[in-house]
Amino acid sequence: VTGLTASITPTATSSKVLILVSLEGVGKHSSADRGGYRLTYGGSELQVFSQSAGDNNSTSTNFFGSSENCVYLHSPNSTSSLTYTVEGKRFNSSGALRTNCNNGYSTINLIEILA
Repeated sequence: VTGLTASITPTATSSKVLILVSLEGVGKHSSADRGGYRLTYGGSELQVFSQSAGDNNSTSTNFFGSSENCVYLHSPNSTSSLTYTVEGKRFNSSGALRTNCNNGYSTINLIEILA
């Protein structure tokens, strides 16, 4: 996933950030096994939310069209700008993991929740 990043600046240190991720058009090329996605903040992993993205139990066929979602509540204890990123990777050395195939549209939404 390239470019699936969002930022927010909380108004209070007691605020929480609700993170909603929706990945559409997830798939893999035939030589790939499957892939996974994770939500990161400042380069640190917050949540792994898929370990089998694009998996159709076959490395002999292409598969595109699944979706992956994540809902995460973060307590950053900060009023600085916060940046969240979704990262994806394939689990074997060949093929490719794809997102936004077949006109898929992926989003990341950040909502501040005041304490």
